[in-house]
Amino acid sequence: MPVSPCEVVNVGYIINSDVSSGIIQVNITNTGQGYYEFVGVTETPTLTSCGAGCFTVGTGSVNLCTNVSGDGYVRNYFLTEASFTASLSKFLDSQYVVATYNSGSPKWDLISNKSTIDSIQTTAVYVITAGTTGVISQASYDNPGTLLANKLLLRTETTHGIEREYGLLLGVSGSTYVTVTSGSVWLGINQISLSSVNTSVNRFVLVAHSASMWTGAVVTQLTNTQCDDGSDVVALGSGDDHWVVNYIYRGIGTQDSTIVMYSPDYSSEIDARLDARPETPAELQDISLLIGRVIYKKNVDTPVSVESAFSTTFASAGITDHNSLNNLEGGVDNQYYHLTAVEYGNPNSGSFIRATGSFIS
Repeated sequence: MPVSPCEVVNVGYIINSDVSSGIIQVNITNTGQGYYEFVGVTETPTLTSCGAGCFTVGTGSVNLCTNVSGDGYVRNYFLTEASFTASLSKFLDSQYVVATYNSGSPKWDLISNKSTIDSIQTTAVYVITAGTTGVISQASYDNPGTLLANKLLLRTETTHGIEREYGLLLGVSGSTYVTVTSGSVWLGINQISLSSVNTSVNRFVLVAHSASMWTGAVVTQLTNTQCDDGSDVVALGSGDDHWVVNYIYRGIGTQDSTIVMYSPDYSSEIDARLDARPETPAELQDISLLIGRVIYKKNVDTPVSVESAFSTTFASAGITDHNSLNNLEGGVDNQYYHLTAVEYGNPNSGSFIRATGSFIS
């Protein structure tokens, strides 16, 4: 007989085996479409505490493998109610309610050694702890015997999102065009290969606010003149001392898209480096991966920095521009004067003026 997942249809029985007068009794019986079964609970039992460490595990069902190697048939078993008493010898001592094959007579059991849960003939049902008063605290492992693949896929997508495997290194071409090397990412259980891109020829999308709503627009270059103030894309403030951070995302779809988001306007380089990146639309996390950022000073085509999200933690960095320092003592803005090499080497000549008068030597 064909094995699962093949569909088995019984068409009849041979009554008389003969080359000329053979007889077949036709009796078509469709046994139904075969389906995959995973080891694990299919109906979680209730767990009821009765004090002093005592508790009852109700009825439920579980899929278990019929051999110890895990490559045999998987059968579904109905398990009847059972009562246990948890150990109270140590506070927060974890114990485990399991369903075990028990040599062909499956049952619920209580164990303290997690290593005996082989997920073949013994599968986890609950993890429990007994408080000092004997009250049971429990957490279920859900029903892995039903729709396991879908549940694992959902878990992977929810907790990990899109993850980089290799490549996708950020660069800048022609001062304000974005380049990204080829690479690979994982979307759930799907490995996706991505080609290299250059925004001078490939699709580049700005995701930003317009009238306080998210909107998208096709662009070609990074900005050193604009920012996103949380309501709209606006010009950087007057004067030269303004910085903006361009956050770059690589799309994972078939259009080879790259996405950029702007930071707010910053009045110092250090503040720009401390930017924690803007909040993104929820959907952006499902279609793209942050690969880095590029920081510009207003109207300066050479980036202050180009940082990969895979090798750099976006946090505080050292000052690279003296005028970015705050609270310097003495003097006024933009008057941080220093001695030249000639002045430093000849301190006995020149004119020096102090608050008490003028001294000439």
